[in-house]
Amino acid sequence: MLRGDISRVISRVSTGVTPAIARCLVDSFDSSPLPLFSRSLACAVVMGGLTVMALGCGDHLATVPVTGSVRVDGKPAAGVQVVLHPVDADDERLEKLRPTGRTAADGTFVIGTYEMTDGAPVAEYLITAEWFAGGPETTTSETADPEANSAATQTDRLGGRFANPETSAFKASIGRPSSEIPALELSTHSAKPSG
Repeated sequence: MLRGDISRVISRVSTGVTPAIARCLVDSFDSSPLPLFSRSLACAVVMGGLTVMALGCGDHLATVPVTGSVRVDGKPAAGVQVVLHPVDADDERLEKLRPTGRTAADGTFVIGTYEMTDGAPVAEYLITAEWFAGGPETTTSETADPEANSAATQTDRLGGRFANPETSAFKASIGRPSSEIPALELSTHSAKPSG
């Protein structure tokens, strides 16, 4: 009787869990040498964890693919971090998000919100960009010291001119079915951005 009850609870709660894992939980419960209370407590902890995992994923906003490119001083730039900041977000969940991408060697990037390349929710955004020395694409001796590469010690090669969303000249309207952000033309010099 107890085995049937546990099987039903596991099948109801573990929507995203494979049948093999659910069966393993039931079999482990029945064959455990622990007293009934300990087994029940362990099962409750496992079920609680599965419930939290299942419910936590439902809070995500839908995303659409977003790509773009960055040129610094007229050349493709690797390692530029591009961040989208929502404008006038009506949804509290959107207000907290900062979809982000990092440029590859050819200057292109793919935006990710919940995963590295899953895109961004449909909305209007201000765009910021920072280009830190010693990023993952840098292979010189400046990356030999991990302490020197921490975020607190890195210097933006762009002088912070494109890092503030409140003064950003770059905007993007992300829509369905996908969006390509126009090329961001940045400069290491103090001139105004174009794009």
